[in-house]
Amino acid sequence: MKKLLFLFCATIFLGSCVSDSQEQSSTVPDTTGGKTVTLFCEPDGSSDPETEPKNTVFMLYGDSKVKLGEVAVCDIIPKENWEELAIPASAEVACGGWWAGAGDYFYAIRKDGKISVFQISVDEMMEEGAKPIEIYAVKE
Repeated sequence: MKKLLFLFCATIFLGSCVSDSQEQSSTVPDTTGGKTVTLFCEPDGSSDPETEPKNTVFMLYGDSKVKLGEVAVCDIIPKENWEELAIPASAEVACGGWWAGAGDYFYAIRKDGKISVFQISVDEMMEEGAKPIEIYAVKE
């Protein structure tokens, strides 16, 4: 029942967030003297955002721009919503979205001299909670 409630809440929250044609980004300045980490989404100009949205998720770290993946809907996720999406409080930034019964969320964590980016993929038919997968890491 908890899983269904989580999926329902995620659907209501993120399903109502339809990306427009503007790029969105989330930046948190690092206070430890390291480089700033930014996650941002760029819409695919060839897809219709109302019927078949497609966005590319990137990480900007220093002078490096790294493609992390492609998702349907992608918005910056405010910190107050992280817990309900199983994004750890230790994350610096998060983005992602929910579309047509499935969602993908990305977040970055700075720990032990490296930045790690994780992806969580969820589906409304999943019986158990999704496990985050580290998809990118860079040493500071």
